Amino acid sequence: MDNPSPEGLKAFRERCNMMGMDLAEDVGISASRIVRMFETEIIPGLKNGDITASNSDVLNEIQESLNLGVEECESMFEATLLRLASQAMGLIQSELLRGREDNTVDTINELVRYAGFVEGDLGLSVEEATAYQVFNIYETFDFSDVDEETVEENKELLKTALGISQ
Repeated sequence: MDNPSPEGLKAFRERCNMMGMDLAEDVGISASRIVRMFETEIIPGLKNGDITASNSDVLNEIQESLNLGVEECESMFEATLLRLASQAMGLIQSELLRGREDNTVDTINELVRYAGFVEGDLGLSVEEATAYQVFNIYETFDFSDVDEETVEENKELLKTALGISQ
């Protein structure tokens, strides 16, 4: 499994579990490889919104399946989340520099989802003007299919993530 897909990893993990095999002890997979397996499986779900702060059952399944401790799993998850948030912010900033605000919509929504896991504390360093520009773009989104309370919570999360004073 040199370059496995998230689906392939899940199938492999589930096969090992059904046979009662521990990936580290019985199969001999190194700790660093298990970390990569964890990241490979969760990143697509985080990016596309399948894994959210309110729907994180898949994380528990992966954690148990990979035989990871709760703290170890949380630490790996947080490191991955912060890295993805930083990459998303970089992408948003580069699109804004090119004057392509329309290209930031999905990425800003991604950033809001990431913020939901850590109450907005994504450790981002954003210039004030850029932070307000991103927030103003977010406020123009069509929220007709989202309840008002969720919209307000998401705005607060984004403010916190961008370092905008409340």
